[in-house]
Amino acid sequence: MSLSIVYNKEWLVTYGNDGEQWRSAFAYIAPPLTEILRPAIEVLYIDNSIGKIGGDRTLMVSGSLGFSRGFLSHEATLGRAMGPTGMQFSNPLGYLNTAADPNFNRRAEVLEIGGLLNFRYINNSVAAGSPRTETFEASVFPGQWLGVGPLLGSIFIGGGITSPNGTTPYKSTRAQINQNGVSGNVGYIQRFGHVDTNVRVQHDFDIDDTQLYVGVQYWL
Repeated sequence: MSLSIVYNKEWLVTYGNDGEQWRSAFAYIAPPLTEILRPAIEVLYIDNSIGKIGGDRTLMVSGSLGFSRGFLSHEATLGRAMGPTGMQFSNPLGYLNTAADPNFNRRAEVLEIGGLLNFRYINNSVAAGSPRTETFEASVFPGQWLGVGPLLGSIFIGGGITSPNGTTPYKSTRAQINQNGVSGNVGYIQRFGHVDTNVRVQHDFDIDDTQLYVGVQYWL
């Protein structure tokens, strides 16, 4: 097993290889440009097809114009770059202190990863030679752009599109479909003390389905 890391406060680059999988991550967090404008981006590539047992390959690009700790922090990126299992590739997210800890080792929703404008692109193949599924999602906070204050600034508008043969965004349990999955959503996200809350209404246009989602996360 091997793992290489180069980083400072702004840049992080990693490479890891255990013979059956290799992972590489690139991350950049800009210095604050204004009170709320602070771009950040992460590129994560995971290749499970290099060993004797073939597997999936995934490229995930996540970014925000309003970085605020959590998912796009270097600590969280390092956890994803180190992988989910094994001694060398264990994910240390559960051991971080609350200053940088997103608390749970999970892929945050696009609306949760920052402010102003958030986006995510995922390109995935289940196995070598299989069709690739592409998903793009974005969330924008109009009130933050207009500077109308924290109350209205917490309202977001978003949407996503998934290529053919994939599942629509936020619908990982649904059966695969043979057309583009297009969705739109509007909601509110806010922190009250140690509790993060978000509420959104989402409509999937391809199947004409509307659902209400409520999320609550407690920060220790």
